[in-house]
Amino acid sequence: MNKLISLIRVLFKSEYTFNIGKSQSKIKSYIIKLLFILISIAFMILIGKAISNLYDILEVMNQEGLILELGIYISCFIVIFFSLFNIITIFCYSTDIEHLLPLPIKSYLLFISKLLIVLTYQYLIQAIILIPFITVYGFKCNAGFSYWIYSVLIYFFIPILPVIIISIIPIFAMQFIPFVKNKDLYKIFVGIFSIILTLGLQVFFKLSSEISLTQIIDLMNAKDNSFINLTKMFFPTTKLAIISLMNYDNSKGILALLIYLGVSIAILFLFILIGNKIYIKSITSLSEINSKKKHLSKKHYEKKIVLNSKFFSLIKREFTMLFRTPDYLMNCIFPIILYPIFIVTLIFRDGFDKIIFLLRFDLISEYIVLFGCCFILFQAGTSITSSTSISREGKEVYILKYIPVAYKTIIYSKLFTSFIIGLLPLVFMTITLIFLQCSFLTFLLFLIPSILATLFSTQLGLLIDINNPKLNWKSEQQAIKWNFNIILNTLFCFLLSCLLGYFLFNMHLSAVHYSLILTILFILFNIIIFRILINVFKKYNFNI
Repeated sequence: MNKLISLIRVLFKSEYTFNIGKSQSKIKSYIIKLLFILISIAFMILIGKAISNLYDILEVMNQEGLILELGIYISCFIVIFFSLFNIITIFCYSTDIEHLLPLPIKSYLLFISKLLIVLTYQYLIQAIILIPFITVYGFKCNAGFSYWIYSVLIYFFIPILPVIIISIIPIFAMQFIPFVKNKDLYKIFVGIFSIILTLGLQVFFKLSSEISLTQIIDLMNAKDNSFINLTKMFFPTTKLAIISLMNYDNSKGILALLIYLGVSIAILFLFILIGNKIYIKSITSLSEINSKKKHLSKKHYEKKIVLNSKFFSLIKREFTMLFRTPDYLMNCIFPIILYPIFIVTLIFRDGFDKIIFLLRFDLISEYIVLFGCCFILFQAGTSITSSTSISREGKEVYILKYIPVAYKTIIYSKLFTSFIIGLLPLVFMTITLIFLQCSFLTFLLFLIPSILATLFSTQLGLLIDINNPKLNWKSEQQAIKWNFNIILNTLFCFLLSCLLGYFLFNMHLSAVHYSLILTILFILFNIIIFRILINVFKKYNFNI
């Protein structure tokens, strides 16, 4: 037991640590942790208010139990979605496996510790979604003490079945499917699958919106919370959890709870028993990437060598790193591909003829310029390429200080790369405005400040990452997923876009004035932050 606890503690620090480096004081680390907690609480409060309003509507229809059903089933789907990358990385692709296998640790301890680490991550995500549902339902119906006891037990058991379902696929598939053993190919496959799944859901909800609404109304008018009969096919055991919470004050509830806990524990032990035997065999046959030896002649070798400037060589290096590393490709590049999907879905919704009419005759040009620029600023802030520019270097960051290249050239190359990727949302927005037949003047007034806003967000993200890079990571996913710099950059750009939108909107100016003010502001912001960026990078020593 002591070995298991020690192993879990080590793995947890290795897998789930934000970029709170040694160079920071304890006060700063506490501030970052507190900020993260406050953001999570604020998000939970917003969800709770929406659920409270929904409860009042459902209570009139005698369907208040739907709140618990929605919360539990949404939580299960969220766990499955976030587990696609998380499970395979922790179980199979983490670099700590190479150090743990030779140690005198029994295989089942390693397997259980990895499983508990995955569950811990899902508990944190589930808390933001599920707790508001359970809390609102409990207070609204004046639930007794036994309801809260049931809720705590169910909260810890809900992620078990989804995690096991997702874990079975990679762990067992590695024994039979060759490409799953290849780390890079598998991550790219999962990324493409996620995009196809997102597109499929968009098309499904668009085509079946009217049918789904009719079904929901019919089911709401039925008695005894008939939605259980519709959703039980997805997660059969969670139906027992819903029944136990809705009948917490009678024997039916405690019987359903005991069956649910018993079945979950049995499935968990069966998974540990079978998975442990296959897990060690699977991870010992993994590979990063398959390569073939190829002998080049002198003529071919000379063709491969191309003389480039230092600046373009560094840019090529940045793009190569982004496109050849699956974790960077999935998180820095692929999310931006989703923008045209959502835009196309939005364009073909009903009522867009009115927007086309307003744009064609410049009736809402001032709002397009103001809120369009604020939207681009926020979207550029969510791009994680700039806010992980230094963190992606990892422990090899010291090379940047020793290569015979001026520090300004390094800064320019990272800025240029991040800026080009950050411009993609603006490109998609531009295509949308052209499709909607926006006038050329409105388009030009929107484009100029939006480009400057993207440049500002790019410089801000790079400045944040230089001051506090996450260099000690075990896998590329840690440099992306557990990097607090991304949240800081997104939060700052979001607040700035809200402030600019609020104050300028209350001035009631024309599109030309909005564009002029935003252009001047972002020119000043860019000049100031660029000077700070150069000075900070020149003086900064990266502590690994």
